[in-house]
Amino acid sequence: MKLMLKVLKGTPYKQFRPVQNEALALAIDSPTGNIFEIPTGEGKSLIAVALLLNDAASGRAPWLVTPTKAQVDQLGQMFPNQTAIAFGRSEYPCLYYEDRGEKINAQESPCYMLKCPHRVNVQTGETDELGSTPCPYYQAKYEAEVGRDRGKITVCTTAFFLTNRLFVRQPEEGEDEESEGISVVFDECHNLAKIARGIYEFTLTDYHLKRAEEALMKFDRQQAYIVRRFRLLFMRMARSKRAKTYNLLELNDIVKLLDLLNSFQRSRVETAVRQAISSGELDETKDRTEIKTLENLIRNIPAFVSSLKYSLPEEKQDGVRHPLNYVVAFYYKKTDPEMQDKRHKTQYYLTIKAYFVVPLIKRALGDNAKVTAMSATIGNVNIFGHETGLRMPFTSFPSSFDATKTRVFLPKDTPNLSQRKARRDDPKKARRMVIDAAVQFRDAGHRSLIVTVSNDEREAYMRDAVQNGLYALTYSDEMSAREIASVFRSGEGEVLIGTAQQFGEGLDLPRNTCPVIFFVRPGYPRPDDPMTQFEQKRFSGSHCWQLWQYRVMITALQVRGRNIRTIDDLGVCFFISQQFRSFLRGSLPEWLKPSFVGNKSMDDMIDETLGLLTS
Repeated sequence: MKLMLKVLKGTPYKQFRPVQNEALALAIDSPTGNIFEIPTGEGKSLIAVALLLNDAASGRAPWLVTPTKAQVDQLGQMFPNQTAIAFGRSEYPCLYYEDRGEKINAQESPCYMLKCPHRVNVQTGETDELGSTPCPYYQAKYEAEVGRDRGKITVCTTAFFLTNRLFVRQPEEGEDEESEGISVVFDECHNLAKIARGIYEFTLTDYHLKRAEEALMKFDRQQAYIVRRFRLLFMRMARSKRAKTYNLLELNDIVKLLDLLNSFQRSRVETAVRQAISSGELDETKDRTEIKTLENLIRNIPAFVSSLKYSLPEEKQDGVRHPLNYVVAFYYKKTDPEMQDKRHKTQYYLTIKAYFVVPLIKRALGDNAKVTAMSATIGNVNIFGHETGLRMPFTSFPSSFDATKTRVFLPKDTPNLSQRKARRDDPKKARRMVIDAAVQFRDAGHRSLIVTVSNDEREAYMRDAVQNGLYALTYSDEMSAREIASVFRSGEGEVLIGTAQQFGEGLDLPRNTCPVIFFVRPGYPRPDDPMTQFEQKRFSGSHCWQLWQYRVMITALQVRGRNIRTIDDLGVCFFISQQFRSFLRGSLPEWLKPSFVGNKSMDDMIDETLGLLTS
């Protein structure tokens, strides 16, 4: 307990709450980990830090993993004495080029191809050249690996953890192995599989392949011709399908691509490029972009080949292993408006999409890992386990938040906006109801957030909001979603409008800065979406529907919680489409179900909201 209380020093916290004490008792006693559903405002961060310090004292290397850089920064500020921060390459300067008078970040540097004196051995902490200033990126990786010895918790993004841990060198014969393993807390873990799918996908384009081919032609014409044939083959495959659409490739197409790439000799190309750098034929500064292009080719092609193999079924002794990935092609016609813009250089895209990421997550965790997964919205723990591979004891905790201070509204007179049931004027009717409500709330001094599923919907709501005199904000080419959200939080604007992808989570609007939320409709997958088609081939219809329902349910719960971030907040969320009626109330945690209202009209719910916010 003394160790637990030490965590509080230097933080705003004075003691542990009942939920925190209960969760900590379960987590500390568990040898392998837990899955916790803990409502917003109950202090998940303090639970994570206290647990990890306890595990570090027992010999485990502690990691606190959260989805966004903003959350990493926030945790570092909350617990400055207990944490060390680690980011990806783009957040650190490259010292090699800084020595040469050029300021770039480590992501832009062809680091892999250079003999850099600043490189840090992530096992020993020593630089390649004794006395050189350590590379900030590799130093962060080293400190992350030895966090247990420094008594600090490594805080990083989910993407950093999964990419860096995936390639951790395994102990060789005779070396000591970390028998205790690591202790990991995944915060906001409902997104773990989604993030893993994003970072484990690979994209090749005609533009970058052609640049690599031209650069390679100077050193190894035979390998350059392999790259050219591959480029022309995937372009031909793409053109056989619909333009401006992500098209799922068939298994025989994947086999053809794989057969061609199998003849690419990475080591041969790497040797040729390194020799060119050593001889001065390639200048590290003047030819940096060209070297980076070749580095990407050298590193990406083998990874692409490996991912292609997992896009094919494989015969096993106990049956057939289904594909773990799927491959999509996309292209623009030369007459498309995008190709008329001279800044747009890429016409063809070939992407391997990771799907079944459980083996990759397990590999990143390693053997003997203790994993604690936490989120305010776990939902169906069996589907969560299927998506992530994390199958531990599950506990859902009640909230100390007063459920009478919020409402989950599903008006009885709004239209059904599903593609099959919506009538022609229903989307327009829904917009009119939402915008009229936002105007009433504006007149009473309350701001609103409108969450859509598609960008087309976002733009339609934006037009209607402006036409009705609302000071509406949304993102654009000039201002990112993160920037416009910051402007809105600072007090500018009456309505913020964005898609669920941008504002469905990660957007905090506490302390009544935006007490009203409208979520237009659930984002069920489109029939022409490649992931939808892949899942329909891989699973039965009922299993597909369970997965889709689970995902829209998690999104709905996340949207609802944007304006309820602490126990002192006050706010409501309107769910507009009647599609929500089939699952919304049932998906709410028990403590929140008294807040559900589904038997009143939109006008009655507006009146109830005004009364609640006034009180």
